[in-house]
Amino acid sequence: MTHPVPFGIPPAEEKPAATPRSAMVYDPELAPAPDPQGDRRVMRILAVLTVVLIAGLGLAIYVRSHASSTQKNTVNAFLGDVRDRQYTAAYARLCPGEQASLSATAFASSLQAAVRQGHGLNSFTFVSGRSSQLIKGGPASAPVAQADARLTNGQSTVITLVLGSSGGQQCVVSGERDLFK
Repeated sequence: MTHPVPFGIPPAEEKPAATPRSAMVYDPELAPAPDPQGDRRVMRILAVLTVVLIAGLGLAIYVRSHASSTQKNTVNAFLGDVRDRQYTAAYARLCPGEQASLSATAFASSLQAAVRQGHGLNSFTFVSGRSSQLIKGGPASAPVAQADARLTNGQSTVITLVLGSSGGQQCVVSGERDLFK
């Protein structure tokens, strides 16, 4: 039974139970004041990381474009020698491992046979160079370059050459045998 409250005296209000504080909520009474030096330190670290990232991207783009121009020069020189029927010069652009598996005489006679069949190289255009591609049955990865070619019989084809390095110079590792067909 409730007791009547005398007139004019309000009933006592119950205080709500205190809500437990979560560790994930910022409480200015419990947390230390923010450290402005710490904020500046974080900003400096982020600025340095940003500069390093931009410099790394710039270096990667430079290396990629330099590799591509080296590949383009190698492919243009090799295919130019084949087109101009300078088979000795083209053979000299093969890597030593490829030269060991194919004699200069066999190389030249195979290209001459291709010319007699109308499959000689008439013209070409360097299309692309990739700095690295996995090679089945060969090195783990190697630079690869492609050229669009027009043969003496008017047909078009794509020539893919795998490139390597010997004595500080780029050379053709494989792909030249497609010119024999």
